[in-house]
Amino acid sequence: MRFVTSWLAAGLCVCLSPALAGAVSLGNNRPLITLSLARGEAVQGSIEVVNNGESPISVKAYLADWRYSDAGDGTKEFVPPATLPRSCAEWISFLPQTLEIPAHGKAVVDYTVRVPGDETLEGGYYAVLFFESIIGELPDVQQDGAVVRFAARIGSLFDIEIQQTARREGRLTLRPLAAPDASGPFALEAVLANEGNTTLQCENTFHVMGTDGVVVGRGQLPKGYLSPGQRVPLSGFWQEPLSAGAYSVVVTADCGETLVLVEEQALTVP
Repeated sequence: MRFVTSWLAAGLCVCLSPALAGAVSLGNNRPLITLSLARGEAVQGSIEVVNNGESPISVKAYLADWRYSDAGDGTKEFVPPATLPRSCAEWISFLPQTLEIPAHGKAVVDYTVRVPGDETLEGGYYAVLFFESIIGELPDVQQDGAVVRFAARIGSLFDIEIQQTARREGRLTLRPLAAPDASGPFALEAVLANEGNTTLQCENTFHVMGTDGVVVGRGQLPKGYLSPGQRVPLSGFWQEPLSAGAYSVVVTADCGETLVLVEEQALTVP
């Protein structure tokens, strides 16, 4: 018999039998653990894992690496521990590795983070501590003899920054604007790059300005989430008509902590 595991996020509504659907109810009190540590420093902490379901469950804890996906929309990619260049999974130890949690109960996992004394460590490092429970099995209707095993999985993300070494740097590049007619709209495309050594979360906007310096319109671009070294596309539309004339389109990426990227491009409406 072949097994295929499918993960379900806690609280997600899925089309399962009532018994399985009711079991998808894991939570924790520390979904994000942000630490600023010196090289060679160690800290300890704890995470509460909560079973909000009607039945007792067995939960397995394990580490993985994470980074933002190339889509730049905040979704994350998870890979085995110590795989990514900015992994801190090997710095983290925890106990216990298996939890037995009663219905409507909770359990505590204690963790220790030990940063190596390596002088070359700079910027941000990342890992996730997953908590996973097998909640049931169903026949795979697409393959005879196969069974799909469903698991509820939640995680605590670790975001560890080496003190006084973070470089928040980026680059914003605008692609050439196609001249619209007076009816509009025009498409706006840009590329946002993370050239530093820590993650960036950027609020992106644009405004259209006439030659007299008066802003005639404003718009939003998607928010960008970038791990170090990543590049993500940004796109948006100006929907309103523009009178014939010359304009400037200014795009701003506000990435927080004084990092603001601004690029400007001329636009002529015939």
